[in-house]
Amino acid sequence: MTDLFASRVRNGLKITDENETLRRQLAQRDTTITDQAAEIKRLREVLRGIEWPRQTCDRSPYCPMCGGLRHDGHKTDCALVAALSPSKTETDSTPTEKP
Repeated sequence: MTDLFASRVRNGLKITDENETLRRQLAQRDTTITDQAAEIKRLREVLRGIEWPRQTCDRSPYCPMCGGLRHDGHKTDCALVAALSPSKTETDSTPTEKP
């Protein structure tokens, strides 16, 4: 046990440097995740803008991806509604409110 403590003291500078490197890597990862979340939110807002194009003279608004009419909703396999829906990872990481 004494030898382990002595090696940590001798190598204290190295351990500190490794910790600082890890701290910087984690901070960079957190920044990247935050940036990606903001980009996903922005892109979803753009997609919502084209989700239901304006009504044409012969049809009510319809989805440009699946062709579903607005009053009927999207088809079950619509790629646009899938892109607009939060992923399982996003819903799992959302903090829940405590009662």
